[in-house]
Amino acid sequence: AYENDGECDVPQYCPEGTDLADCGGGGAGGQEPGPGNSTAFADMSDDLEDPTACSDIADWVDSYGDTCENYVQQEWCLADGQVGPGWNPTWGSISDYADEGGADATDACCACGRTTSADTEEPEDPTTNSSEPVGDDGNSPDDVEEPEDPTTSSSEPVGD
Repeated sequence: AYENDGECDVPQYCPEGTDLADCGGGGAGGQEPGPGNSTAFADMSDDLEDPTACSDIADWVDSYGDTCENYVQQEWCLADGQVGPGWNPTWGSISDYADEGGADATDACCACGRTTSADTEEPEDPTTNSSEPVGDDGNSPDDVEEPEDPTTSSSEPVGD
């Protein structure tokens, strides 16, 4: 973005007439996130105060093939999980670019709001993430046997 330093980092957010020569020549420059719209990412691991505090999901890519590194470099997201100055509102939300498993950049990338250091997703709690409703006793409706109503029994009486 065009900040107080007078340099333009994301062309579509810079005032008209801004010298765009310092934009690096390969940035997305208003293009939709996707393969071929990103440039190489410089290793920033030395800049982290505590590199063990958070780890990106290994090998994560969004539905367009972009990585956490692309999101950082293009300023598509902020550490608080919000969209960054490089994100074009016409693209929709970051969650619109979730991977096949449903993880978007805020789930996968520390720079976009991820706060865990695990390389895998949190394990599911079967009592809260079950595909079946769970009753107060922890049983799903299929686990509970209903008492038989003698007036509607379909079994034939047994003769002597």
